[in-house]
Amino acid sequence: MADWVAAVVAGVALIVAICAAIYSKQAADAAKDSAKSAQQVAKAELGRDHRDLAPNPEWVRFDTVQNERTGRTNQFIFLTPPRTYLTHADILHATGSRLPISFSPNNQVEGGTEGRAFIANSPESLPAEVEIRFFPPTEDAPGERWGCPCGVPAIGDHADRGHWIMRVKVDDMLSLGLY
Repeated sequence: MADWVAAVVAGVALIVAICAAIYSKQAADAAKDSAKSAQQVAKAELGRDHRDLAPNPEWVRFDTVQNERTGRTNQFIFLTPPRTYLTHADILHATGSRLPISFSPNNQVEGGTEGRAFIANSPESLPAEVEIRFFPPTEDAPGERWGCPCGVPAIGDHADRGHWIMRVKVDDMLSLGLY
């Protein structure tokens, strides 16, 4: 009889072990699915954060400024971002030529302040577009320190494509009366 009881106990133990193995496989699969979902949510949040930190065309305006020394009227682009950015910019002519411009001596535009860059001597010589490449500020920048959590390299020189790129068509600004 003891052999029979031992066989039943062994059988029950085997069934319990099989059930535990099945349950642990299901639990492991659920954990993998949960981790994958959490990773997708985190990626979506990083993308949202990246978009929220991206530049806005409303920060840009064009205006004419009279040169006090020469009396000539010059055309400028103004940039007033809400937070500090490192910027590199070029004016783009309809002929395809590019000319670098800068909104400040060190290419950093402090949040809440207005940076300006010369773009033309006269309305007749206005470029077709202005391309501005934005990066989070460098360590030595004035104003707040911040970075984009997306993982794209944050610092670049004038030749780099930029963390964010904004192209502003001068004609669009003229047609909107923003010049």
